[in-house]
Amino acid sequence: MIRVVRGLSATLSHTFYVDGVATDPAPDVATVTITRDNGTIIVAAANTTNAGTGVVTYTLTPTETALLDRLTVAWTATVGGQVQTFTDVVEVAGDVLFTIAQAKATDGLANKTPPQIIEKRTLVESLLEQACGVAFVPRYGKTTISGNSRAVIMLPPRVTAVRSVLLDGVAVAPSYLSTMRVLDSGELYYPSYWTAGYANYTIAYEHGYSDGPERIAAGDAALSWAKKLLLSGPIDDRALGVSNEFGTTMLSTPGMRGIIAGIPSVDAFIQQYSLAVAVA
Repeated sequence: MIRVVRGLSATLSHTFYVDGVATDPAPDVATVTITRDNGTIIVAAANTTNAGTGVVTYTLTPTETALLDRLTVAWTATVGGQVQTFTDVVEVAGDVLFTIAQAKATDGLANKTPPQIIEKRTLVESLLEQACGVAFVPRYGKTTISGNSRAVIMLPPRVTAVRSVLLDGVAVAPSYLSTMRVLDSGELYYPSYWTAGYANYTIAYEHGYSDGPERIAAGDAALSWAKKLLLSGPIDDRALGVSNEFGTTMLSTPGMRGIIAGIPSVDAFIQQYSLAVAVA
């Protein structure tokens, strides 16, 4: 998944391939349509910019990235003699855990390119969230929940705002939506009660840390993990230890003894915040 930052412009790109080879459309034009997760079209069949053989781009404006969201980006062109549409998913997040400049200032990473850094940054942000069960930057999410005839239902961790609620596919009216409250316990309070049913509510929401010490610690962990992935060597990935004239040193190998990242500081961070989430 591609990630961009809320409120900032971002240039998206797509490469058209024929049999694995980047190839210009014929005719050499393409359009793009961009749709919000709620179905609202924010860019309709806009012309793209040619940026190399088979490559087209489109630049999102700050207005188009103003909301945390999950965007569907549909690129349409005539490829292989057929009009075809190719789809990418772009997430608008509240921030990143570290900047390209911070990465380049880290030992060993000065020669890494922005695309290389961005790829690993997105990966480790996702890995940290999966390991801890909580996002460390503001993000958009959606969940399906069963109503329970009570005033509260449990939400995923660190929900900060509810954007919309559907009951059996029909939007709950704004007047009812305004009465809902996210409680410190992680529950969503609804004084009109949640209608009983199986997977009958779809809730779109915003979640994750926006600042604080947790965010700073997550940034340090993410950068350490990204550095390992960017350098990845020269020790064989299968090695469990390293022996030399000073003896044998056991490595922190992912997958063993509960180790996830294979970096002591990162695994300590994951352990701390996974436990914190579990207790909550």
